[in-house]
Amino acid sequence: MTLHQRTTLLLLVAISAYAHWALASTSFSIQLDSTKAAGFAWNTFVSQPHAFIDFGSQIIFALALYGAYFWVIAQLSRPSNSFNRSSTRPVALVIATWTAVSWLILRWNQLWFPGSVWAWAIEPITQQNSALVLDFACIVWTSWRIGLRTHASIRTMRWHRSMPSMRVSLLMIIVVGATLYGTISARFSTPTQSAYASQRNQPNVVVIGLDSLRRDVALSDDPVQMPTLQRLRRNSFVQSNVVSPLARTFPAWVTMLTGKSARDSGIRGNLVTAGNAGKSSVAWNFRQHGYRTIYATDETRFSNIEEKFGFDQVVSPLPGVSDFLLGQFGDQPLINLAIQAPGAEFLFPSLVGNRAFSQAYRPSRFIRRLKAAIGPAGNRPTFIAIHLCLAHWPYHSSMDETPGSSYYNSTRVLDDQLNELHQALEVLNYINKNTIVVLLADHGEGLQPSSNGSKVQQTLYGARHPVTPQMGGHGGTLLDAIQWQVFFMFSGRSVAGKIPPGQSDQLLSLQDLPIALEALAGIPIQTALDGVTPDVVFKTIGTNKAPIGRIRTEVEIETGFTPKGFNLTHPDGDAALRIAESTYDITEDGRLEMKQTALRQATNLKDYGVTDGQRVLALMRNGPEPQLVFANGPNWDVYPVDVRPAGVENPPLLEAACKNPDMRPRIEAWCDSMPYSAPPALLRGQIGAGQHDKG
Repeated sequence: MTLHQRTTLLLLVAISAYAHWALASTSFSIQLDSTKAAGFAWNTFVSQPHAFIDFGSQIIFALALYGAYFWVIAQLSRPSNSFNRSSTRPVALVIATWTAVSWLILRWNQLWFPGSVWAWAIEPITQQNSALVLDFACIVWTSWRIGLRTHASIRTMRWHRSMPSMRVSLLMIIVVGATLYGTISARFSTPTQSAYASQRNQPNVVVIGLDSLRRDVALSDDPVQMPTLQRLRRNSFVQSNVVSPLARTFPAWVTMLTGKSARDSGIRGNLVTAGNAGKSSVAWNFRQHGYRTIYATDETRFSNIEEKFGFDQVVSPLPGVSDFLLGQFGDQPLINLAIQAPGAEFLFPSLVGNRAFSQAYRPSRFIRRLKAAIGPAGNRPTFIAIHLCLAHWPYHSSMDETPGSSYYNSTRVLDDQLNELHQALEVLNYINKNTIVVLLADHGEGLQPSSNGSKVQQTLYGARHPVTPQMGGHGGTLLDAIQWQVFFMFSGRSVAGKIPPGQSDQLLSLQDLPIALEALAGIPIQTALDGVTPDVVFKTIGTNKAPIGRIRTEVEIETGFTPKGFNLTHPDGDAALRIAESTYDITEDGRLEMKQTALRQATNLKDYGVTDGQRVLALMRNGPEPQLVFANGPNWDVYPVDVRPAGVENPPLLEAACKNPDMRPRIEAWCDSMPYSAPPALLRGQIGAGQHDKG
């Protein structure tokens, strides 16, 4: 290349770098002051350099990718013999080639990732009728330059000297290619059902969690909203009245795995230290009885489920600091395209199949990553838990067609992904005629009143202020039941036979899932006996064999942590940095965990309550003063906490609230006439849940 060309190329590199930074800054989910963000990152690096090893390696690969891109531009811009080597034309050649190749990459990025900030940036151009002319011109120019450079390279090759080595190289390519093809074919070949089933009687257990899926959407009869889920539901036994005791992902999954409440497990929010909670996971019980155990998720920012919960294998984006940092500025066209390639998870483990990196998340890419990681089912039975986060805020992925995507659009994309996942597990033989399949949600999702059209009528009984909870999202208030109302859908074949389709409105908690899984799989019950047996177990294996029975009348619930001064709807970047620095530690493996001092402070600010599945009595602490609120749908009765107004009747569920150790110390004025008594012990074989059955 000439000196003019090198200078021009360096200038284009600088322009590209500036454009990437400028657009990446506008795509930040939380707007950060660059100086403060850099200072925070540097302080964290100095104190925890090991946490940045994975981050640094992925940055190096990204820089190498862009280095290769500009090398290609340089090669395609080399003048051919027929091109005039004047001082101006080579410069024009570099600019034209860079423009053509860059435009094609941007267009490819726009077609694959409509949610990318780069797709929005070129939208004013692509909406013009002349955009197709520009596309055609760039394709012709790039193809012409590739053809010229290929022709020039061939002419400079010494064929008579290189032929022997070329033959050897060609032979090696054939041998290596055949070996790889045979290996891959063997790896992904599906064993026949008869051979698979003949070697064991234990069923596979497949649990698929659908993050933030509202119960009313999941149980809707609308054939358009989620047709795959509706089809699977028709063949399932549906437990339609399930409560998520703490409507946040990490504590909800810990509850589902251990059968323990947040208070008993110690997991009272996202990103808290797991401690010994993992030792009680039902996955250990399956593992001890010969099962292969797998956990997979497409989002790890707020959930630290890992191998210590009894899983042989965890398939997920690389968790921790690198996920948070790369997700903030990883939306670059070349990176977006590169992470779709096979094997990209080894170069960019924080970005491939990462729902939190929503601009470039393709649901099928996560399924491909999962298939490659777990391979086909073997002769061992498998317990596999999969968590999909497409319906989680901000409710969009690269599959959305418009920036203003909504929650309901995201559930339709989730339904397509569920269909692809179900088919993939069938092909790999994890789902077959000897499999228990459970579909569930870890929590629901409250939509803003402006989107929901909901109105609340508050009646004050001696209280001085109406309550003003945050109604959007999940885990922020107990008064919006849709946030903690969830469901179980059981289908397939248990150790006792086929699970019959049906539905029950029996009141359950997420705590009751391990007992159901163990009973249906036919392994001894080892989870803590603080749950009840779901009706699906009675209907499938019979009343006499049911391990535990008791009618649950209330469930204790609590909110997650919402840091003081942080608005979840309109997050402030400076506040986020300040809270992150004071609230979280970075572990040796780069994960984020809540500091113990911050955990104690946040626990004291939680709201606690009890519910019968529909109504809730909650101790609210987010207003000017603590209040006791009874909510029955949109009708709220508000009471003072410290004083019991004369002539006011006890609110419903008060007896259960006074048995809640997190509530009673604060509402003693209401509980004086109700002596504390522990909940009745659970007895094996005590039957009574079946009366709630609908069919």
